[in-house]
Amino acid sequence: MVAFDIMFATPSDFPDADMLFEKALLAHPTSTLIGSKFDFGSTARISGSGTDQEGDGPLEAASYTPPVFEESAKFGFTNFPEDVDGQIRRAQMVLDIKSQDLLPTPMTLQDQYEPSFAFAMLQQLDPPKADALLKQYQDKHLWINYAGPPQSYKTLSFY
Repeated sequence: MVAFDIMFATPSDFPDADMLFEKALLAHPTSTLIGSKFDFGSTARISGSGTDQEGDGPLEAASYTPPVFEESAKFGFTNFPEDVDGQIRRAQMVLDIKSQDLLPTPMTLQDQYEPSFAFAMLQQLDPPKADALLKQYQDKHLWINYAGPPQSYKTLSFY
């Protein structure tokens, strides 16, 4: 499996490179995973649909991914809820689309759950363990067990 913890939200300035990347993804469609996110609002792009949709029904949020990847990769959302102080302490393995009144995407599990990026990786690597965790925790917020105090790892800004 190759997992890109990167959101490809816009086309690059290098269309030839984009085309080569798409060809590489198409060659390995079941083993590539890309980060995506849920955008909440009145207009939503449905991951994998290739269409923009507007309306009052269950279209209030959807996972956005660029069209170049829709047929050639799997996705997992990367949204994290922030606490009131702006810190991230919890995460969700999956998002219950029924309780959130969201449309399903091609990655929706059991017609109900949209997988997080981490859960989609686990599902690819160890499906029985992923199924057991989904059964146990479903869409509950789970505390993140960080590997050390803040600033334990050197970070480099993409920008």
